[in-house]
Amino acid sequence: MSIPIEIEQLSELVTNKGNSTEIIGWLKKNKFQRVLELSKYLEFPIFKEGDFSKQILRSWIGRKVLSEMSNTIIIPDDKDGIQVFNTIEELIETKSKVTTLDILKSLPNQEITLDIDNLITIISSWKKKLSEQQNLVKKLNSINIIDKNYSYIFREENIDKDIKPIKMPLKVKHRNKPLSIELWMSKKQNFNKELIIFMPGLGGDIDNFRWLGSKLSKIGWPVVFIEHKGSDSEALKSFMEGDEALPGGADFYLYRLKDLNAVINAQKNGFFGKDNDSYILMGHSLGSLIAFLHEGSPPKKG
Repeated sequence: MSIPIEIEQLSELVTNKGNSTEIIGWLKKNKFQRVLELSKYLEFPIFKEGDFSKQILRSWIGRKVLSEMSNTIIIPDDKDGIQVFNTIEELIETKSKVTTLDILKSLPNQEITLDIDNLITIISSWKKKLSEQQNLVKKLNSINIIDKNYSYIFREENIDKDIKPIKMPLKVKHRNKPLSIELWMSKKQNFNKELIIFMPGLGGDIDNFRWLGSKLSKIGWPVVFIEHKGSDSEALKSFMEGDEALPGGADFYLYRLKDLNAVINAQKNGFFGKDNDSYILMGHSLGSLIAFLHEGSPPKKG
């Protein structure tokens, strides 16, 4: 069922101004409680300066929300929701706080159709996600800062004297700066085993897995670690501090796959000083997924 109502009248439901009492009475009488429930969400700041809502919005998760909003706020002759999407983007750039009411008032159309049930669901879910994000940030901020040199010294003390990790910058076409990789190989062991190419997960760095390089190279396995800029700890830290958006699909998949392909080609061309061009792919979390995708084996359900 459609209920014709002006945006200003919706606004008055929140502030109890104008003829809102009459409208509220009519809505209650005709059992349109969801419209009254919607009024409680209209002035909730969906996007606000100083929190992470804008950064989240510009991530792939946020784009899902924008897409759903475009399907919920329906404008005639705008089936793809482009006007809604552009309006939200413009408001984010010009206002420190954006509410649902701001979005509705800024749309350049006289007639708008709202899917009330879906809109309430979206805003409720968004409020929950923002609350979870804020709680996570508080917990992270409460963690005592650890001496950055401690873990490095600890690892160095436990590395075999015959093993010396070598940093080997690799020039690649898809990045402005050389790809940062690190080779672990024991001087005692013959270089007769396959090269292990290891990729950290999202937010991971080479330093997180140096213990693994030490252990594997000690028993004769040469290991190369890839540092994926754009989806490493530095990228996530920038997001947490509000400086950058969450890494997107290009950083998650495209650049990581290109990084891996560049290392494999370097291996085949003798970059690591190994005659055998065979290799073994390993990774943690997202790193292991990239390994599957590169070998043409997408993950299956179950």
